Amino acid sequence: MFKKIAVWIPVIVLACFIFGFSAQDGVASGGLSRKVAAFLVDMADATGWVDVAESERDSVIESIQYPVRKLAHMSEYALLTVLTYIALAVDGISKGKRWWLALLGAILFACTDEFHQLFVPGRAGMITDVLIDSVGCIIGVLMCITTVSIKSKFMLDRKHNSVL
Repeated sequence: MFKKIAVWIPVIVLACFIFGFSAQDGVASGGLSRKVAAFLVDMADATGWVDVAESERDSVIESIQYPVRKLAHMSEYALLTVLTYIALAVDGISKGKRWWLALLGAILFACTDEFHQLFVPGRAGMITDVLIDSVGCIIGVLMCITTVSIKSKFMLDRKHNSVL
């Protein structure tokens, strides 16, 4: 019983984490995105992947800030979907229903999150963000389906080999 409850804790923590970021006003949210983009530019420059002149640094940061922000959205929703899928598996939900419920739950959360942003200063709830989040959800479900498929094949191969 405890395991069935405890497995939902990561889902709830991540949902709160997402909600918390969405509660940031536009200035704070933009500042965080800029810091992450600056960190990525600095790391890429330090490792030699790119050579960014100091005079171009702000321009490069500005150009990657939006894609970085959207990739973060997709990643957190992919993770939310995976964690929900795992929780549903522990709860004994069948494979067929599990991925649909995980996908639907994460997409509905994305919708409510964007609705919530309508009431945050400097933020806007946008359909395009729900679509971007939904792509992350789909990626998460595909990761789960692929993992289950590989695991099933591996287990089938082990059974087949043990008979020989």
